[in-house]
Amino acid sequence: MPSVYFGAIQKGTSHYILPAHATKSQEYTCPECDKELILCKGKIKTPYFRHKVDKKDQCKYYSVSPNETQIHKDAKLRLKELLETKKITLLRYCNKCKKTHPHNIPIFCEKYKIYIEYRFEYNGCNKIADVAYLKDNKLIYIFEVYHTHKTDETNRPEPWFELNAKDIIDISTTEGDDFEIQCIREANCDDCIYMDELKISNLNKWVRIKLGQVFHKNTRICIDYEDEYAV
Repeated sequence: MPSVYFGAIQKGTSHYILPAHATKSQEYTCPECDKELILCKGKIKTPYFRHKVDKKDQCKYYSVSPNETQIHKDAKLRLKELLETKKITLLRYCNKCKKTHPHNIPIFCEKYKIYIEYRFEYNGCNKIADVAYLKDNKLIYIFEVYHTHKTDETNRPEPWFELNAKDIIDISTTEGDDFEIQCIREANCDDCIYMDELKISNLNKWVRIKLGQVFHKNTRICIDYEDEYAV
C-alpha cells in the first residue's frame, strides 16, 4: 500500500479530490499522465486510487513509495485546492521583533485565480512560482512548496511564502474550513520593514513612534494616538 494516499483530478470540475472524499459515481484522472483511474474504496482498507492495468506504458504516480517529485507535485495540487475551498491563515515568524504574525489569505471568489507552476518575470528574468494567487489577473501572492530545496530569497517578489510539503499534505487530510499553516520562511514583518525604512528617511518620527508619542497607520507598534502630522 502507498505511504501517501495521493488524490486525483475529478472529471468535469478539474478539482483535486482525495480518495477518502471521492465517490465511485464520479470519474477521475491521474495528475501525472491524465489517464483514467480506479477508485478502490471499501469498508476495510484505506481508500486509494490506482491505474488501470497498462503493461505497455505504466505510470508510477501512485506507487508504493512516491518519489520527491511526486510528493512535491501532490502538495502543490493540495495547496491549490485548500486555497480555493478553505479559509487559510499563514503564520510567519519575524526575525527582528521575534513574533509570529498571521497573514489572512483572501477567501477565493470569481475575481481570483490560482495557478500551479505560474510563469512570471522578475528582475529581468523568467521565474516559475509553485502556486500563484492572482486578483483580476494581477499576481498578489506567491507560494513555494518546500520538500528538499528551499527557494532563494532574491528570486521572488513580496509577498511570498514558503510552505513545507508535509505540512500541506497533513493539513489537507483533516476536517474543517479554517486552517493555519506555518510559513517556514523567516522574514521581517511589515511593521519592522516600515520602521527600518523610517529610521533612514525620518529619524525624528522614528524616535517619536518608539517613545509612544505618535501613531502611524502603517505600523501597529505604537498605540498612543497623537497628532502624527506634527512630526
